[in-house]
Amino acid sequence: MFALYGLLAMKSVFLDDFFTLAGGAIGPVRVPALGAGDAALLWGGKALFFAAFVGAPAAASSRSAAGLAALWLTSEAAAGWLLALLFQARQPCPALCGSRRAPPAAVLAAHGSPAARVVSG
Repeated sequence: MFALYGLLAMKSVFLDDFFTLAGGAIGPVRVPALGAGDAALLWGGKALFFAAFVGAPAAASSRSAAGLAALWLTSEAAAGWLLALLFQARQPCPALCGSRRAPPAAVLAAHGSPAARVVSG
């Protein structure tokens, strides 16, 4: 399960926004339709992100498309794991400490995360 955290960053960028626009909601929360300015900002931001994240490296790199894809997937997986580790470590864990926050290594170990060994040293 921990390995799937690496996919969360890509899922957020490449899928979640489009599902929200198509479905008009994020879970039970309705999202109003975008106005012209908001739509321009969204699509302009998506185009800028794609150009910076995919277009610029593809144009400037001597690596093959497969090599670039491996680098993109590795960087996104590392970012996803880092975010998952940080968010998971900041969760309160009542089973360990009542209403206080437990040390990050204890929280990660309680949730079965292999990152507990990294945090605890």
